[in-house]
Amino acid sequence: MKNLTLFSLLNLALRYAWLLIISALVFAIGAFSYCEFFATPIYSATGSVLVTNGAILSSSQIEDGYIDDSALNNTDIIASMNFADTVNDILNTNGIFKQLA
Repeated sequence: MKNLTLFSLLNLALRYAWLLIISALVFAIGAFSYCEFFATPIYSATGSVLVTNGAILSSSQIEDGYIDDSALNNTDIIASMNFADTVNDILNTNGIFKQLA
């Protein structure tokens, strides 16, 4: 049985280099053609928007990352909800992401 060495494998690869190059080109052209003409690109993204009505809260109203209940009222919450709906409508507009890019 013949032992395989690194030199013998390199010699074999050099002898059939033309076959390796042609195979690589065929598969590269095939992969490019599939990706360019047949595959449908799928994009996904996530994002978040913090919506407030612009009220400024002092540090005494915020304790340990939580907002004191006395700092908010119904008007602030309703205004923030309406503004969130407006932002949602803007983001659902056709072509908005092309304009933002």
